[in-house]
Amino acid sequence: NTLANNSGGDGSGIRVGGDVTLTNSIFFGNAVGVNAYAGSVVHMDGTLWHANGQNTTGDGTIHLGPVNVYQDPLFVDAGRGDFHLGAGSPAIDAGVAAPVARQDAGGNPRPDCVAWDIGAYEAQSGGASCRRMYLPAVLRGVGP
Repeated sequence: NTLANNSGGDGSGIRVGGDVTLTNSIFFGNAVGVNAYAGSVVHMDGTLWHANGQNTTGDGTIHLGPVNVYQDPLFVDAGRGDFHLGAGSPAIDAGVAAPVARQDAGGNPRPDCVAWDIGAYEAQSGGASCRRMYLPAVLRGVGP
């Protein structure tokens, strides 16, 4: 998920009125990242927070998992609505495993390399931790 630049209404990236689990989400430039109504329970892990007026609010319960990043996600061009992760983004390879999400918002495979990215788009560069090895083919028993 990438929830960005919401300022209308109460300006929430997301308003929750029940039980919700959010994995590998970016909350960027919202008046409020997550607004949890009374009685709701929000479980979050693999979250990047940046430039929100406030990250969370409401009378509900919000459980933040161990992976929280508080840095600029370095989008390609957020001003023009391009929320793909740019080179050097702290969201690349920083997410948590989410096996049910095998594709990103653009239909690209997830994860691209060794780890999951945070946000709606998986970086297709492979990230700094990606290494690919190609071995030569070996044929046995071939001869005259």
